[in-house]
Amino acid sequence: MTTSRTGRRLHAGNPDSLWGLAAYLIWGSFPIYFKALVRVSPSEVLAHRILWSAVFLLIFVAATGAGAQLKSLLADRRTVATLAVTTLLIATNWFVFIYAVAAGKVLESSLGYYINPLVSIFLAAVFLGEKLTGRQKLSIVLASAGVAIQTVIIGRLPIISLTLAFTFCFIWAGLILYSSESLGWGVGEEARGSN
Repeated sequence: MTTSRTGRRLHAGNPDSLWGLAAYLIWGSFPIYFKALVRVSPSEVLAHRILWSAVFLLIFVAATGAGAQLKSLLADRRTVATLAVTTLLIATNWFVFIYAVAAGKVLESSLGYYINPLVSIFLAAVFLGEKLTGRQKLSIVLASAGVAIQTVIIGRLPIISLTLAFTFCFIWAGLILYSSESLGWGVGEEARGSN
């Protein structure tokens, strides 16, 4: 059992756990959707994701009456800089994922999301000075071995996997370090759209 950012315990019956499960089920179905769009260029699919995320964000802001809060956030240079960097990272992550599915490299993209938590642990140790447990160290070693084996099998560095893992981790690192609470994480994430 873990604890959420708000201090609530997360367990199978907790609504937060159910929302998390729903998100992963939706994310897991994306390859089926993007494979159906194989005739559309990845850049066009990405453009639509950006456009429709912005439209839904504006609808959400209007429906919740959060326009003034959004305006004040966008007036802050630090907020705009953080959003610009995380937006570029999420756009890169989206594009690489859409490309991977269109190019038939779904397994390589899956490996990226598999190693993502381990990259997060590694980055937290390097940049935030967090101490790693023995299990975490072992996990990083095993994941690194898996990536090394994958590299040998496919005969090249799994760039798609590494790009997806590192961009996703740096997106969250930027948001966590910035930690804007003004509109809440949900609105901030919708502003950039999410996988």
